[in-house]
Amino acid sequence: MALTTIQETMVRNHADFKIEIGEMKGEIWKLDDKTIRSNCTIQQRVAKTEHKMKAVEAKVEQTDKNIESIEQKLMGENRKLEEAIAFLEMEKADFFLRFQNVTEERGEDLPKLMADLIAEALQNEDQGI
Repeated sequence: MALTTIQETMVRNHADFKIEIGEMKGEIWKLDDKTIRSNCTIQQRVAKTEHKMKAVEAKVEQTDKNIESIEQKLMGENRKLEEAIAFLEMEKADFFLRFQNVTEERGEDLPKLMADLIAEALQNEDQGI
């Protein structure tokens, strides 16, 4: 009797294990399916992110090109400004070199006018001596 009871218990346990193993297989299949779907979603997100990164990189590259262009234009304008400043400084120096109280007419030859004034002043000095 003990042997048959043990055998019956073993058969019941075996049947219970089969049922539990079947349930576990079903759960594993569900988890596998869920994992596969998650992987697909992750791969799609990675692809989208890579696409966005490429677009951002292209924008950054274009912005860098624009910045370089603007820098070149600014350097050109700075050169022009430096030239203008140098010209203005020369004009200022030229102005200070002019005789005081000498009015210059447009189109008048200033160096000739200055030479005439100097010659006249020198003649007056010679006559005074």
